[in-house]
Amino acid sequence: MADIKFKEQQKEMAIKAAVGAAAILLGFMFIVKPFFEETRALKLKIDVSKERLKLFDETELVRAKLEKLEGFFLTVPERSVVLGKISDIVSKEKLDIDTITPKTEPGEIYLKLFVDVSARGSFFQLVKFLKNVDTFNPAIKINAVTISRPPMLLKGKKEGKLQTSVSLETYLKQRAKKSNVR
Repeated sequence: MADIKFKEQQKEMAIKAAVGAAAILLGFMFIVKPFFEETRALKLKIDVSKERLKLFDETELVRAKLEKLEGFFLTVPERSVVLGKISDIVSKEKLDIDTITPKTEPGEIYLKLFVDVSARGSFFQLVKFLKNVDTFNPAIKINAVTISRPPMLLKGKKEGKLQTSVSLETYLKQRAKKSNVR
């Protein structure tokens, strides 16, 4: 094989080039690359934090809307207020009350209050009653209405009142449960 001889200056230049290349490679691996990785990780954290802040703001808006809407609901101790108002509407429309039967069904946050009203009156009195219930605050949902004629009206008598049974539903707030989450 041919023997290649390097001059001392060439050897020195080769060593300097190798050391320089190694320094650049090590500098890139230990300084530049971690810097870019850390920068990318910080940008990702900033994006995640922005998204969390946006979700938190949306949660606060929804919470404020919920509190505003819940203002219309009565609480469990105020159940008698709902029954009293329904009774007032029945009396105002001059219906003859047979029964007003409340029933509650438990839920996680709200109680469902079902009220069955049985009354007698003319058709127009019943329509006015249903219209007043429909505009009632807090909102009351009319689940079912049954109107029937008593036997005397079936025989052709014009006098007499229609028998009606109305099933109503609304919600009542339960006492707020304490939580650590705000």
